[in-house]
Amino acid sequence: MRRRLLSVLLGLALAGCTQPQAPSTPELPSASEEGEANTAVIDDIHLYLHDTRPTGGQALKPTLHLQAKQGTQVNESTWSFNNAYAIIYDKSRNDEEQGKLIEIWAQEGRFEEGKSAYLKGSVKAVLGDMTIELSDIEWQNPDKDKPGEARSDSPVKLSSPQMQLQANSLRIYPDNKEFELVGVTGSVDFGRQEQ
Repeated sequence: MRRRLLSVLLGLALAGCTQPQAPSTPELPSASEEGEANTAVIDDIHLYLHDTRPTGGQALKPTLHLQAKQGTQVNESTWSFNNAYAIIYDKSRNDEEQGKLIEIWAQEGRFEEGKSAYLKGSVKAVLGDMTIELSDIEWQNPDKDKPGEARSDSPVKLSSPQMQLQANSLRIYPDNKEFELVGVTGSVDFGRQEQ
C-alpha cells in the first residue's frame, strides 16, 4: 500500500513538472501608436542656445534662454512648447541677469538645438522701454558667418514713450544693437522737452 501511495504521489509530481509555457508575445503598436507612446509632455522646461563662435578659451555664453510651462521633444534636436518666456542676451554682458537684452512672451513655438527658436501666438517682446507686439518671431543663433538675428515677416506694432510705429517686418541684430523695419508708418517724437 505504501508503495502504491508513493507511486501515485511520484506520478502526480512528475505530471506537474512539465515545461512552462512560453510567455505570449505582445502585439507591437503601429507606427502612429508608437510615436504617441514615445512622446512625453514635460512640465517646466529650460532650453538654451549658445554662441558657438570661437571664444579664445572662455566659456560659451548663452544667446537665448527659453522657459516653457510644457514641452515635447519631437525628435533628437527639436522641441515644441507652450506658454513660453524667452530671453535674448546682450553678448557684451557677463552676468545673465544684467545681460537681458530682449524678453519675449508667446503662446507656443518650436526650438531647434544649436540653430533657432520660433515663437508664435500673441507674441510680446520688450526691448528697453520699447514694447513690440507681433504674431511670431524667430531667433536665428549666430555662427561664424553671420550674427544672431531676431526676425518676423508678420505685421509688427512698436510702442515706447517716444514712438508709435507699425511695420510689415522686423529684424533685430543684438550684436550691433540695431533693428530694421520695413513698410513703416507711425509717429516718432524728435522734439526736446522744454522745462
